[in-house]
Amino acid sequence: FRNTYLQKFESHDKLTNKDIVSEEYLKISFVDEAIATNSAISRQVKYASGIFSVTTTPITNTDGIELIVQSIHHSYEPFSASYEEDELASAFQMTMSDNAMISIAETIHRISRFDSTVLITGESGTGKSMLAKIIHENSRRAKEPFVTINCATIPENLIESELFGYVSGAFTGANQKGKPGLVELADKGTLFLDEIGLLPYSLQSKFLQLIQEKTYTAIGALKSKKVDMRIISATNLDLKAQIAENKFREDLYYRLRVIELHMPPLRERRDAIEPLIDYFINQLNMKYNMDKLISEEAKEKLKQHHWIGNIRELQYVLERLFVTSPDKQITTSDLTPIF
Repeated sequence: FRNTYLQKFESHDKLTNKDIVSEEYLKISFVDEAIATNSAISRQVKYASGIFSVTTTPITNTDGIELIVQSIHHSYEPFSASYEEDELASAFQMTMSDNAMISIAETIHRISRFDSTVLITGESGTGKSMLAKIIHENSRRAKEPFVTINCATIPENLIESELFGYVSGAFTGANQKGKPGLVELADKGTLFLDEIGLLPYSLQSKFLQLIQEKTYTAIGALKSKKVDMRIISATNLDLKAQIAENKFREDLYYRLRVIELHMPPLRERRDAIEPLIDYFINQLNMKYNMDKLISEEAKEKLKQHHWIGNIRELQYVLERLFVTSPDKQITTSDLTPIF
């Protein structure tokens, strides 16, 4: 990050350009939307002078707004990755060559020149979002934006405006200049829809139009816009069961899964567990400037665990063992309180 700006304002109607570092930050601050929804708005924005991570938050028990603007260089996503997520991504890439992942890696190589939609399935914590980014980074669109929207974390009443944007005066509290949606910001690049199974049924027909016709209509707009993008989606739900329950459109399902990749759970990737253990222990040693070890017996016991939470669970279990074990070496006795 090059710069971080923090401003607190007495009230929305007193905002002026001079209150913010520059006028362009005012234009990307989402003040109107944050006040209208009384909730924090956190996303990245592509603007003339660069790409910014912007968080606009109403301050509790006051009429104020807190604005944080960070200038960034890397891939464009609605939320900045945490240190733990970056660490998890590195661990995931390291295990792409284990036996269970070889066919997936080969498929990614074969489809790199094509724009076919990809549906990634698998349990939570298996690395579906990381696989989506790897697909993007190995595609012809690798230098273009990679835009993520998590259908499970954005309120249903906001997801349409997040995806498709809106024009001036589209609804009460809307920004007077309108707002581009993530679909527009992903133009030329990749749009990744995480937890696609939770996409509201009422929006699924619009998304089908986006895939089939490469067009979308912003809220309140009279004309559709063309867009050029690659679409990747992921889910831990059984979409066929969702279809049977009339919660997911069958025609959308088949359009999303031109290519389907299933992420195997960690318990089916036993040969990946030991390298992951070594990686996470090494990362913790570097983070805390220590030189802890883990015994071979402890590793074997960890390899036999079911790992319902998959790679993420393994990461957090190892951190717990690292900070709670009293000796320089983690042994099987340290595992007793956990398993």
